[in-house]
Amino acid sequence: MVASAKAAIRYFKVSSFIAPFVALAVFPPAAHDTCCAASVAAKRPRRLYCVTKCAQHMNREETVTASVAREPIKAYWQPGCTSCLRMKEFLTRHGVPFQSINVLADPGAFAALAELGVRSVPIVQRGSDWANGQVLRDVARVAGIPWGGAQMLPAPQLYRRLVAIQEAAARLFAQIPDARTREQLPNRPRSYAELTYHIFNIADAWLEHEVKGQRLEEGAYNRIPAAGEDDKAQVLAYGQKVMGDLQAWWETSGKTADYARQADVYYGEVNLHEYLERTTWHSGQHVRQLVMVLGMLGITPDNPPGPEVFDGLPMPEKVWDAERIT
Repeated sequence: MVASAKAAIRYFKVSSFIAPFVALAVFPPAAHDTCCAASVAAKRPRRLYCVTKCAQHMNREETVTASVAREPIKAYWQPGCTSCLRMKEFLTRHGVPFQSINVLADPGAFAALAELGVRSVPIVQRGSDWANGQVLRDVARVAGIPWGGAQMLPAPQLYRRLVAIQEAAARLFAQIPDARTREQLPNRPRSYAELTYHIFNIADAWLEHEVKGQRLEEGAYNRIPAAGEDDKAQVLAYGQKVMGDLQAWWETSGKTADYARQADVYYGEVNLHEYLERTTWHSGQHVRQLVMVLGMLGITPDNPPGPEVFDGLPMPEKVWDAERIT
């Protein structure tokens, strides 16, 4: 742009008549009009002053833009967070460098998030601009990379996948010995029982949105069993209730729902189809973690979900985050 401005000034010396038109072509109309008004106030030749000042104006704009672009991207995450892992994989896949901030390891991380007015992860930030990492098109905007869109499975297919995932969660959790259900995941203060409860709660939160008309609030996915209600039988009973409610919802209103309408969720502007997709792959990724847990315990998983369940869902490539707390 600077080179274009210099060329415009040189061209003015050849033909002062067409210089104003060159300026209009090179610089935005708003900037050009501002400079032209300034030329009158400065009592200087309008055409030369305008082209020169517009060049200075554009230099300043480029400096500001370059300064913003140089701001480091910060990715806030925690181990075991499915959307955190997906956000980081998305940035890495597009060659975007970022500062990785594990909120469980960085003492100042939650204070930094509080300044943004948020209390949960994933969050991607560049300067004063930030977005919830659960919506990749918003991550792309903050990172300054193109968002090419994504194809979603039809709603009936997502529902069937969600049912299969919920059933798998119950089947796999039932394999964990009762005495070990309160053991915790690697580098994450979450027990195996709480992980399974979370899988059921993801679908339950969807039902609260669709059946009860409740907004998905920040923190809804952080619910855990009440004290004394986290043994295997109680968690599985909760799962059975959720699966029954899920089937009832589909038969009564799910088949005819308007999936193009706006969903009322805390993490961004998404439609109902996108929210259902996230409900499905989110719980599916955690089921992959249950399979991982069984492997850690030396137990062969009972009919774990395969490609017929996961193909077409925008899940992370990895099952668990490779980064560790130092």
